[in-house]
Amino acid sequence: MKSKIIPLIAVVGTGAWSMSGQAQVLLHETFDYPDTTAMLANWSGAGSGLGGSLNTTDGLGAPSGAHDGTASVHVWSGSAFSITPTDASPLVLSGDLWFSGNGGQRNTIGLRTGVNPLFEFGFYNQAAANGLSARILNFAGTPGWVQLASYTDLGAGQPQWIRFEATFTATALDLKWDLAADGTWDGAYSSSGATPTGAFSDLRFGGPSGVSSVGGGFLVDNIKLEVVPEPAAATLLGLGLSSLIAWRRSRR
Repeated sequence: MKSKIIPLIAVVGTGAWSMSGQAQVLLHETFDYPDTTAMLANWSGAGSGLGGSLNTTDGLGAPSGAHDGTASVHVWSGSAFSITPTDASPLVLSGDLWFSGNGGQRNTIGLRTGVNPLFEFGFYNQAAANGLSARILNFAGTPGWVQLASYTDLGAGQPQWIRFEATFTATALDLKWDLAADGTWDGAYSSSGATPTGAFSDLRFGGPSGVSSVGGGFLVDNIKLEVVPEPAAATLLGLGLSSLIAWRRSRR
């Protein structure tokens, strides 16, 4: 297993996965619903408390999804997907999370298929990860919970939106985050291993594995899931299409 964390320094650039013109967007959830009932039609709840609702007053350019911190999770049910990331066509998950300023939270955005593979990004509170954290199991080296920024780093009593982008390839994960969502990446983390990533089919937000949060709830917004081919793959695809068009024209 190889893993690396770059703590709280400005990581400049738009990333190596920014060919949006070639991206296949599987989901772009802005929570632009008229009410909670409409939102929950796309986010089925599970656990001891439903915990989810539509927040119509906060969000980054739109209403947001809210979770109250109870022992529950909301799973995307608006459309089905099953995607296996590859090195040529990475899978990118991005989104915004609202940090209330309270410590002791257990709230994440997660992507998984059962427990294999499993990814969570958000807030946790345990010895190994107490603050902004990520959980990585059954792929990319399986480091488990990893602390990215402590609650002290985040600033107690300083509410803020936090943006993140996670890129999955055949055996690796590259993660970066933007504190205060001000357009500057503040940190990055990467992990890799020999275990294939496998297919993702389950997108969720709430308590990781449905646990409760003593620090209260959080908000989520602008969740996007997309397949973004690497430049070399996109170039080969373009050449292949050009050759096919030329061949079809020559046959006329």
